[in-house]
Amino acid sequence: FSEADMCVFKMNFFKERPGDTDLLVNKTELREVETYLKKYLKYDIPWPITAMFIKRASLKIEFDEELTRFQDVDFGIRYLLDSTRKVKISDNNKADCFYRMPVPSEKRHLDYNFINNINSSQLRLMKTIISEVEEKISDRKSQKEHLKLLDYFFRRNFRIYILPYIDHIDTSYRKLRKLLWKKGIISFKTFITYGIIERMHLWKWHEKKGTGAYTLTKKWIK
Repeated sequence: FSEADMCVFKMNFFKERPGDTDLLVNKTELREVETYLKKYLKYDIPWPITAMFIKRASLKIEFDEELTRFQDVDFGIRYLLDSTRKVKISDNNKADCFYRMPVPSEKRHLDYNFINNINSSQLRLMKTIISEVEEKISDRKSQKEHLKLLDYFFRRNFRIYILPYIDHIDTSYRKLRKLLWKKGIISFKTFITYGIIERMHLWKWHEKKGTGAYTLTKKWIK
């Protein structure tokens, strides 16, 4: 693939030893009007960093070493924001790298430092990506379309890494929510909605039968 700037090869999950499952880590199917960049922006990661084989001459970016999470996401988005990149997806090869499947008993999500790292890193990541999208995508309509996808990213992490730990984590996620509103990525109504859901969980309303808080939360952040 000498014409490509980057090739993506298959990566498999494994349990005990490489090759004991046929589950792919990187699924490269695209829906209509979707691109790999859009998948990244929604945090629907199309491939892991290990599966990327990049031509040295096309590598003009470096990792953000200040990020403690999402380093690969940041790298992938900034790489693909250069529209001149020619990416080749290789579907005819066997997997040449493997990822051990997480053990269900792992409890790292109960480590509040881990959760805070996710939230503070997401804030730093979003600031970088918003700036990069505004710089690299000159068409205002396309720029807005791409930035809107970051709402999916935030919503996913809000559901998984914020609400369950709302009593124990710092407030970096509030700064991020305000940033998304100021940049027009979420509406003022959505901004307020997130705040209401946060309060519901802080006051434990979602645990009380008959309040409807649990159902509302699921509906609003689905």
